[in-house]
Amino acid sequence: LHSFKSKKGKTGVMAIKTDMSKAYNRLEWSFLLRVLKVNGFNDHACTLIMNCVTSVSYSILLNGAPLAPFNPKRGLRQGDL
Repeated sequence: LHSFKSKKGKTGVMAIKTDMSKAYNRLEWSFLLRVLKVNGFNDHACTLIMNCVTSVSYSILLNGAPLAPFNPKRGLRQGDL
C-alpha cells in the first residue's frame, strides 16, 4: 500500500496499489479496511472501496478476444488458472 501527498495548496490524495497476482494470498480484507480508516476514510468511502475490491471480476484478453470473466478468490496463486 502506498500513500502520497499532492503539491502545496491542493487537497491530499491517496492511492491504493496492490499487486493483484499476489494480493489474494497475502492481503487480509480486515487489514485493508483498518488502513483505510486510519488514513481518514469515512464509513461510506470504506464501504465503496471494499465493495470494489471484494467483488471484482477479471476478464483476460487472449489474442485480442475477451475470455469469460471470473471472480478471484483469496488464496488463488499465480499459475493456478
